[in-house]
Amino acid sequence: MKKVARLVTFILTFLLSSALLNSFACSMCKVTINGRTYLGSNEDSWRPGSTIWFENKTFGNYGAVYVGYNDGFPQGGMNEAGLAFDGLTIYPKDVRLDPSKKTVANPTAFIKEIMQTYQTVEDIKKYASQFNRQPFNSSVLMFSDKFGRYLVIEPDTMIIGNDNKYIIANFCPSSTSDDQKMALKDIKEETLFYRVISMTPVQITALL
Repeated sequence: MKKVARLVTFILTFLLSSALLNSFACSMCKVTINGRTYLGSNEDSWRPGSTIWFENKTFGNYGAVYVGYNDGFPQGGMNEAGLAFDGLTIYPKDVRLDPSKKTVANPTAFIKEIMQTYQTVEDIKKYASQFNRQPFNSSVLMFSDKFGRYLVIEPDTMIIGNDNKYIIANFCPSSTSDDQKMALKDIKEETLFYRVISMTPVQITALL
C-alpha cells in the first residue's frame, strides 16, 4: 500500500510539474523560402475543447480560419490574403495607458478586425498603434504576411522584421537580453521548431 501511495504521489508531482513548465513553453517560428512563407506554432496547454472554425468576410475584406477553444477567442488563424498569426503567453507587463489613444475593449473583435481587414504587417502596425492594448498585457502576438515580413506586438512595443528565419517564445524580444534568449535556445534546441529554423534552405526544401 505504501508503494502504491508513493507511486501516486510521484505521478501527481510529475504531472503538476509538467503543467507548470509547459504553461510557458510555447514557441513560434517563421520560415520564408523560395518566395513562400510558413508560420508554425505549438501551444503547450492542458486546456480541452480545441476548435477550428471558418468565418466569411462579414466585415472587412477577407474571410479567415481560426483556431482556439470553445470560448470563441482566436488563439491563431490565417486569412484569404495569406496573413497568419498566433499568440504567446508572457508574464504580465505593467503598461502606462496613453490618454490620447483608444483602449482595446474587446480582444476578440480586435483580432478579427485585423485578420479580416488587412494583408500586410505594415498596415497592422498602423492600425494597432491607435490603441492601448491593455487586454494583451500578458501576451505577445506575432503576425506574418505572405511577403515574408513579420510583426511582433508586445504590450507596449511593436517590432517589424524581414528575416528569412525567425523564432520567438514566451518573452518580449525588445526587453530580453541576448543571454536570456540563448538560455531559451538551449532549452528548446531539441524541439521540432528549432531544428527547422536551423536548417539550410536546401534541407527545408527537401521536407516540402
